[in-house]
Amino acid sequence: VTVPNDHLDLRYDRRIVVRLVALHRRASPLLAELGSVLDRFRCYRSRLDVARRHVQAGHHDWLTRPGTDSYHAVWFELHEDLLATLGRSRGDVTSAPPVPAVGTGPDHLQEQP
Repeated sequence: VTVPNDHLDLRYDRRIVVRLVALHRRASPLLAELGSVLDRFRCYRSRLDVARRHVQAGHHDWLTRPGTDSYHAVWFELHEDLLATLGRSRGDVTSAPPVPAVGTGPDHLQEQP
């Protein structure tokens, strides 16, 4: 059963923020490169950085709150923009091989028992 995070477990919240920061650092150079190639991608790096700083400061809404420039909302918008750039939609099925895991795949993001 999945339950919303009530933020009472501060250690859990810190682990999530540490993971977000690590993934943000890995994505930042790619976002810079995307922005240097296509103008419309320039805003994503700074928007994600603003959201990350808010999350790190303890403002939990900046991670996933709908209707704001939360990290999730900006990342989702970036994803949609990337799909549009490739002429694809969310419903497209691809036969491309999976990208090799480097410790950031879905299994890595799940809490370990």
